[in-house]
Amino acid sequence: MKPATKRMYTYERQSTDYQHLANQTRFLDEWAKQQPESNIVRRSEVISGRKMTGQGLQTLWDDVNADLVKSLTVYSVDRLGRNMRQACNFLHDALAHDVEIIILNQPQLKLNTAEGRMMFQMIMSFAEFEACKISDRTKVGLHRAARTCRKCRHYEEGN
Repeated sequence: MKPATKRMYTYERQSTDYQHLANQTRFLDEWAKQQPESNIVRRSEVISGRKMTGQGLQTLWDDVNADLVKSLTVYSVDRLGRNMRQACNFLHDALAHDVEIIILNQPQLKLNTAEGRMMFQMIMSFAEFEACKISDRTKVGLHRAARTCRKCRHYEEGN
């Protein structure tokens, strides 16, 4: 049986319905125009990066492990996810299958080097920290809003 040909992939993710993929798409489109291959597999989805459970990423991860991926291009490291452990596991699998990972907003970041992996881990640490802080601020805001509504009786009256 003939082995499958490895292909180039892109992945873009937005965390909520209120965000847009337009900026990521624009940069990935520009990158794709410069590539010798025109048949690039594109994956995108709307899902939080904290659990890295999206179908698009899972399919990509499956393709990495099936040795179908030559390269993966993302706009920024945090688009892969905001969970340090899972992102590092993904990186480990990708590098084990000789997948070149291209980060458009940090082209100097070479993840197949010790320095690149260290920078990846530092960036992911900050991405996970930022996600936790966003969650904390959201919880405080929701608590404050519920307390405010109870004071003015909107909460009980359903307004």
